[in-house]
Amino acid sequence: MSHTKVQSQITLDAAKARWLLEETTQFVADRPLSKGHVALLASEMKQGRFLPEITSIVICKLNGTTYRLNGQHTATAILQVAEENDQFALPDVTLVTYTVKDETEMRSIYARIDRGAARTNMQVANSILVGTEHLAHVSKRVLGLLPVGLSIMYFENSEGRKIYAGETAANDVQGEFLELSLQVSAFMDELNPKTGQHDHMFRGSVVAALYATFNVDKDDALRFWKAVATGVGFESEREPAARLRQMLQNLHVHGGQQVRSGNQRKKPSVGQESMYRACLHAWNKFRQHGAFEQVLRPLALKSRPTVL
Repeated sequence: MSHTKVQSQITLDAAKARWLLEETTQFVADRPLSKGHVALLASEMKQGRFLPEITSIVICKLNGTTYRLNGQHTATAILQVAEENDQFALPDVTLVTYTVKDETEMRSIYARIDRGAARTNMQVANSILVGTEHLAHVSKRVLGLLPVGLSIMYFENSEGRKIYAGETAANDVQGEFLELSLQVSAFMDELNPKTGQHDHMFRGSVVAALYATFNVDKDDALRFWKAVATGVGFESEREPAARLRQMLQNLHVHGGQQVRSGNQRKKPSVGQESMYRACLHAWNKFRQHGAFEQVLRPLALKSRPTVL
């Protein structure tokens, strides 16, 4: 290849972000802007957790035109933060400028940048929680679900969950919610995901409901969720635990934490919020000593039930 490369350190402030977004040409194959990712980056910047020193902005010059190959999410997030603090800036950001002879070279460069996969919220949470003093005994699978469960319990919308579910939620797991997290994780760690018998329990929505119900009455929660998990402890299919177990086993949750097997792909699916509402609805019926004449229909619940 005949391209040249110049690398420099810049301070990325609102003016530089506007230049990047407005004065350069977006590469035709670049990914579309994700509002959720922008919100996440802006939140990290506000809380001082964004690391500019490992951030690289890549532009490419071809026939007098400067193309932007990445950085739109970072630049947009800076402008969002600058609405509250017009002095906000990121020092020590790397600006890489390529000059190429044709579009083929530019496409080749674009294909090789940003190849590292972004860490998921579960991976971020595990990096904070694994091996900590109080949670060292908790399995990684359960540990990764605890912050997800908290985020679903706290937020009804996906954008709020995405911002919260990583580092902030992980800190809450071992901080404000430590005692509750230990109760939930102790229950979950008794289940065996390897057999597939308890797969219906290993979902963020279910863990969210565990948090909400254990917070109300630990003993009742243990009785209820053991029956949901194992199928033992109820006498009639009309009982709330039986109906919830049936629903969880027959539905997949999209936006969830599981990898879907061939059989799971054939199942109908609902969102995390709908599944969470159904869990609370069944719990409330259990607390009221009621029963369901028909199967649980999560999509019929138009709002979150108050946890009784």
